[in-house]
Amino acid sequence: MSQTFRRKRIEDYILKLRRRVRTLEKQLSKNYVQDSEPLKLIIRGEIKAITQIIDELEDNFSVNQLGG
Repeated sequence: MSQTFRRKRIEDYILKLRRRVRTLEKQLSKNYVQDSEPLKLIIRGEIKAITQIIDELEDNFSVNQLGG
């Protein structure tokens, strides 16, 4: 039972991280970001870092691709 609970928490966390990635991707299309190359680089870096965390969680905890 506790293993199922932990798995559910990991799955929920992965979904939360995926929502953050989608939000950051939307921000990339905003006008104030389009005019700022440094800001675009920061946001792209955040997306890459979060995506790497998602991949590692899925690999380490044998979680199937969720909402991806």
